[in-house]
Amino acid sequence: MSLSGVDAGGGIYGTQQRVVHFRMGDAVVSTVDVNRKTMTVTKNGRTLRTLLVSTGKEGFETWNGTMVVLSKVPTIRMNSRTVGIFGPEAYNLGSVKWDVQLTPSGTYVHAVPWNEGKFGRINGSHGCIGMSTANAEWFFEQVHVGDPITVVNSKDTVAVNNGYGDWNVDWAKWQAGSALK
Repeated sequence: MSLSGVDAGGGIYGTQQRVVHFRMGDAVVSTVDVNRKTMTVTKNGRTLRTLLVSTGKEGFETWNGTMVVLSKVPTIRMNSRTVGIFGPEAYNLGSVKWDVQLTPSGTYVHAVPWNEGKFGRINGSHGCIGMSTANAEWFFEQVHVGDPITVVNSKDTVAVNNGYGDWNVDWAKWQAGSALK
């Protein structure tokens, strides 16, 4: 970075000269097709696996668009009150395994052993992407924070401010919001 003397605006100038080294990881990209009830995982352009999944049921559809892995934890508690689901649809599940967070509002890819038999057949979640415990563990081991997961053939697109939603902004809108006009 050669920032020394660079005009940052408002009378502020850069002062640093730095060399930064970093390494890029593999390109792990996953695509969930809500209609087909599958997730295809690729690594550096090569398909690794196509997994059977169950996504959001009517009224709780999984969002379309590209989301990014925000965090990963091997086990968490999922309580519907934290995402505003009460009444007959409420749940409080302890020890949910192989959790890959996609949005701050609570969209995850995770193991759903209680939905065995729905994978590849029925969308039956409250918006998460569920799969068998074995597939969820495999997926958990493949992805890293920052890897994109794109959902297609659902209803609404994930909000731009719900995670790293900038992926879902078209170029014209992106440019319109730029400070470099």
